[in-house]
Amino acid sequence: MKEKYLKPFTKESVFCPHCRAADALSFLKSLSDEQIKMIGNSLYWLYPKYPVDYISKFANNRTSEVDYSFADEFRKDYGLPNKYTSIDKARGARLVRMLKENPKLTAAEFIAEVISYSKGSKLVKERFSYLRHIPNIHKTDEEFKEYCILAEEKGLPKPDRNSRIRPLHEGR
Repeated sequence: MKEKYLKPFTKESVFCPHCRAADALSFLKSLSDEQIKMIGNSLYWLYPKYPVDYISKFANNRTSEVDYSFADEFRKDYGLPNKYTSIDKARGARLVRMLKENPKLTAAEFIAEVISYSKGSKLVKERFSYLRHIPNIHKTDEEFKEYCILAEEKGLPKPDRNSRIRPLHEGR
């Protein structure tokens, strides 16, 4: 990872809202350029400059009171998409949890556990559980497509896109 993206963690009094700054810095130093592309926008969860409520605004709902230059440069340098998705959010939250559990976590371990997952993995179950708790009408198109695929794999009926009821009752 380029040195300029490690600078936010080199200050003595840095506050990282999600995990210890030293652990985040160690993880970021273990990343190769290819791994950064695989993990993508989930890495913003580690940066002290960006609290959670700003993360989704990076590309999706920009406001004038936030400086996006750091995020824009990061995306440009590593060829990341300009869209922050629910998958990025789930991976970012998972990354923070894993770093709290294992402060010595490396990028290779994270990718093996989370990104290179199979259909029956813990992350897929967590993701399906997360999507089942959101009414279909409130899901983004991407989330709804993902939910349809996961529901089909589990043998559930095709979800109704316009449903305002949380789909917990489907196929119990």
